[in-house]
Amino acid sequence: MSHNKSILKDELEEYFLRRKAFSPQSIVQAIFHEDTLKTIRKHLKKATGVSADEDELADRIKDMLSKETWKEIGDVKIKRKRKTHKAKTRDRNNTCTTSRSHYTCNNNRRTRR
Repeated sequence: MSHNKSILKDELEEYFLRRKAFSPQSIVQAIFHEDTLKTIRKHLKKATGVSADEDELADRIKDMLSKETWKEIGDVKIKRKRKTHKAKTRDRNNTCTTSRSHYTCNNNRRTRR
């Protein structure tokens, strides 16, 4: 009996994970991800020759969805990737630079650019 309960439990967990993944909220968040909007913009540019602004595209997609759907989902913002900091690199003069922090160092002495 416990084996059957274990299988049933795993199936229930899988069911609820899939239900959450395919919820209207999750799907709309995926559509409004920066990469998805970029792909749609590229396709529209290639197909029509017209450049689409990211915010305008997001507004047009929002207009396509019903008001009832937006009430259920709530407001969705464009999801952007997190920016990563670049690692310091040293050149032949033992000088290191970091483009994002705008610092350079020479022989362990840091100076602001």
